Amino acid sequence: VGLNLSLRAEDRRLDAPYPANHYGEIIGSLEAGEIDMLLVWGGNPLSQWPNLPRLRRALDNVGLIVAWDLFMSHTAREVADLVLPATCWLEETGLKAGATHIYLMPQILEPPGECRTGVWIQTELARRLGMDDFYPWPNVETMMDDVLNAPDCRGITVEQLAASPGGLMA
Repeated sequence: VGLNLSLRAEDRRLDAPYPANHYGEIIGSLEAGEIDMLLVWGGNPLSQWPNLPRLRRALDNVGLIVAWDLFMSHTAREVADLVLPATCWLEETGLKAGATHIYLMPQILEPPGECRTGVWIQTELARRLGMDDFYPWPNVETMMDDVLNAPDCRGITVEQLAASPGGLMA
Protein backbone atom coordinates (compact mmCIF):
# COMPACT_ATOMS: atom_id res chain seq x y z
CA VAL A 1 0.00 0.00 0.00
CA GLY A 2 1.52 3.38 0.94
CA LEU A 3 5.01 4.27 2.08
CA ASN A 4 3.73 6.02 5.23
CA LEU A 5 6.14 8.91 4.79
CA SER A 6 5.67 12.25 6.43
CA LEU A 7 4.37 14.61 3.79
CA ARG A 8 5.90 17.50 5.71
CA ALA A 9 9.45 16.17 5.12
CA GLU A 10 10.79 17.99 8.17
CA ASP A 11 13.78 15.64 8.28
CA ARG A 12 14.84 16.82 4.80
CA ARG A 13 14.36 20.57 5.15
CA LEU A 14 17.46 22.70 5.00
CA ASP A 15 18.56 24.40 8.17
CA ALA A 16 17.55 27.82 6.88
CA PRO A 17 15.19 30.59 7.89
CA TYR A 18 11.72 30.25 6.42
CA PRO A 19 9.39 33.24 6.19
CA ALA A 20 6.13 32.74 7.99
CA ASN A 21 2.98 32.26 5.97
CA HIS A 22 1.87 35.80 6.70
CA TYR A 23 1.69 38.48 4.02
CA GLY A 24 3.52 41.16 5.97
CA GLU A 25 6.43 38.89 6.88
CA ILE A 26 6.71 37.52 3.36
CA ILE A 27 6.75 41.02 1.88
CA GLY A 28 9.36 41.99 4.49
CA SER A 29 11.54 39.05 3.38
CA LEU A 30 11.12 40.15 -0.24
CA GLU A 31 12.07 43.73 0.65
CA ALA A 32 15.14 42.53 2.55
CA GLY A 33 16.33 40.52 -0.45
CA GLU A 34 16.04 37.25 1.47
CA ILE A 35 14.07 35.58 -1.34
CA ASP A 36 15.96 35.34 -4.60
CA MET A 37 13.56 32.97 -6.39
CA LEU A 38 9.79 32.94 -6.07
CA LEU A 39 7.50 30.25 -7.45
CA VAL A 40 3.93 31.55 -7.59
CA TRP A 41 1.81 28.42 -7.51
CA GLY A 42 -1.60 29.03 -9.07
CA GLY A 43 -2.06 32.33 -7.32
CA ASN A 44 -2.15 35.99 -8.12
CA PRO A 45 -0.44 38.04 -5.40
CA LEU A 46 -0.74 41.25 -7.42
CA SER A 47 -4.50 41.12 -7.06
CA GLN A 48 -4.98 39.12 -3.87
CA TRP A 49 -2.47 40.38 -1.33
CA PRO A 50 -2.85 43.47 0.84
CA ASN A 51 -0.73 46.58 0.26
CA LEU A 52 -0.19 46.06 -3.47
CA PRO A 53 2.12 49.06 -3.99
CA ARG A 54 4.47 47.72 -1.30
CA LEU A 55 4.33 44.20 -2.77
CA ARG A 56 5.01 45.43 -6.30
CA ARG A 57 8.13 47.32 -5.10
CA ALA A 58 9.28 44.30 -3.06
CA LEU A 59 8.99 41.96 -6.05
CA ASP A 60 11.64 44.07 -7.81
CA ASN A 61 14.16 42.55 -5.35
CA VAL A 62 13.51 38.97 -6.53
CA GLY A 63 16.01 37.55 -9.01
CA LEU A 64 13.61 35.05 -10.63
CA ILE A 65 9.82 34.89 -10.48
CA VAL A 66 8.11 31.83 -11.97
CA ALA A 67 4.32 31.58 -12.26
CA TRP A 68 2.57 28.19 -12.68
CA ASP A 69 -1.03 28.93 -13.55
CA LEU A 70 -4.00 28.31 -15.79
CA PHE A 71 -4.37 32.00 -16.57
CA MET A 72 -2.21 34.96 -17.50
CA SER A 73 -2.96 36.69 -14.22
CA HIS A 74 -1.63 40.12 -13.28
CA THR A 75 1.26 38.42 -11.52
CA ALA A 76 2.11 36.15 -14.46
CA ARG A 77 1.77 38.97 -16.98
CA GLU A 78 3.43 41.80 -15.08
CA VAL A 79 6.23 40.36 -12.94
CA ALA A 80 6.91 36.71 -13.86
CA ASP A 81 10.16 36.01 -15.67
CA LEU A 82 8.83 32.59 -16.69
CA VAL A 83 5.25 31.33 -16.98
CA LEU A 84 4.61 27.57 -16.81
CA PRO A 85 1.20 26.50 -18.12
CA ALA A 86 -0.76 24.51 -15.54
CA THR A 87 -3.27 21.74 -15.96
CA CYS A 88 -6.88 22.07 -14.87
CA TRP A 89 -8.67 19.54 -12.65
CA LEU A 90 -9.97 17.59 -15.66
CA GLU A 91 -6.42 17.07 -16.93
CA GLU A 92 -4.95 15.33 -13.87
CA THR A 93 -5.97 12.76 -11.26
CA GLY A 94 -7.00 14.30 -7.95
CA LEU A 95 -9.01 13.98 -4.78
CA LYS A 96 -11.94 16.02 -3.56
CA ALA A 97 -13.17 16.10 0.01
CA GLY A 98 -16.76 17.09 0.69
CA ALA A 99 -18.41 17.56 4.06
CA THR A 100 -18.89 13.82 4.51
CA HIS A 101 -17.32 12.04 1.53
CA ILE A 102 -14.03 11.76 -0.34
CA TYR A 103 -14.10 11.46 -4.14
CA LEU A 104 -11.56 10.40 -6.74
CA MET A 105 -11.42 12.81 -9.64
CA PRO A 106 -9.86 10.82 -12.49
CA GLN A 107 -8.08 12.49 -15.36
CA ILE A 108 -10.49 12.64 -18.30
CA LEU A 109 -8.69 14.99 -20.70
CA GLU A 110 -5.13 15.11 -21.96
CA PRO A 111 -3.39 18.38 -21.08
CA PRO A 112 -3.09 20.62 -24.14
CA GLY A 113 0.22 21.86 -25.49
CA GLU A 114 2.88 22.25 -22.85
CA CYS A 115 0.60 22.21 -19.80
CA ARG A 116 2.02 20.12 -16.97
CA THR A 117 0.67 18.92 -13.64
CA GLY A 118 1.94 20.32 -10.38
CA VAL A 119 3.46 16.93 -9.54
CA TRP A 120 5.36 16.92 -12.84
CA ILE A 121 6.69 20.45 -12.27
CA GLN A 122 7.78 19.70 -8.70
CA THR A 123 9.41 16.34 -9.46
CA GLU A 124 11.24 17.67 -12.53
CA LEU A 125 12.46 20.70 -10.60
CA ALA A 126 13.64 18.48 -7.73
CA ARG A 127 15.32 16.04 -10.13
CA ARG A 128 17.16 18.85 -11.89
CA LEU A 129 18.26 20.27 -8.54
CA GLY A 130 19.57 16.87 -7.44
CA MET A 131 16.83 16.31 -4.83
CA ASP A 132 16.12 12.75 -5.92
CA ASP A 133 14.20 11.80 -2.77
CA PHE A 134 11.78 14.75 -3.01
CA TYR A 135 8.98 12.63 -4.51
CA PRO A 136 9.57 9.03 -3.36
CA TRP A 137 6.31 7.60 -4.70
CA PRO A 138 6.28 5.62 -7.96
CA ASN A 139 3.08 7.33 -9.15
CA VAL A 140 0.39 9.83 -8.16
CA GLU A 141 -1.98 7.11 -6.92
CA THR A 142 0.58 5.81 -4.39
CA MET A 143 1.12 9.35 -3.12
CA MET A 144 -2.64 9.80 -2.75
CA ASP A 145 -2.85 6.51 -0.85
CA ASP A 146 -0.38 7.96 1.66
CA VAL A 147 -2.44 11.14 1.95
CA LEU A 148 -5.57 9.04 2.45
CA ASN A 149 -3.83 6.99 5.14
CA ALA A 150 -4.55 9.83 7.58
CA PRO A 151 -6.83 8.91 10.51
CA ASP A 152 -9.65 11.16 9.26
CA CYS A 153 -9.74 9.23 5.97
CA ARG A 154 -9.93 5.82 7.67
CA GLY A 155 -7.33 4.29 5.32
CA ILE A 156 -9.42 4.69 2.18
CA THR A 157 -7.40 3.87 -0.95
CA VAL A 158 -7.44 5.20 -4.50
CA GLU A 159 -8.47 1.72 -5.67
CA GLN A 160 -11.50 1.81 -3.36
CA LEU A 161 -12.43 5.30 -4.52
CA ALA A 162 -12.11 4.27 -8.19
CA ALA A 163 -14.66 1.52 -7.52
CA SER A 164 -17.04 4.00 -5.80
CA PRO A 165 -17.97 6.85 -8.18
CA GLY A 166 -20.28 8.30 -5.50
CA GLY A 167 -17.33 8.68 -3.15
CA LEU A 168 -16.72 7.07 0.22
CA MET A 169 -17.68 8.37 3.63
CA ALA A 170 -14.69 9.80 5.48
